[in-house]
Amino acid sequence: MYLAKRVLKTWEESFIDEDTGETVTIERNEILFDRGTLIDQDTLAKIRFSMEADGIKEVEVSNQNRLAFENENSVL
Repeated sequence: MYLAKRVLKTWEESFIDEDTGETVTIERNEILFDRGTLIDQDTLAKIRFSMEADGIKEVEVSNQNRLAFENENSVL
């Protein structure tokens, strides 16, 4: 099995704007695993730990290793 999408750790940070005094909430993301990563026992253990501890919301898997890269369209 392979990861069909990136696995992201997501959390929110709140800051206080010094000028207005308003609280601003920003959603942060960290890429833990890239798409196309083979899910072996070590990777699976890390994903399970992160789901319980770090706030991974979803993991999409595939039985095919599909890597795609977007080509820059310089014609237009």
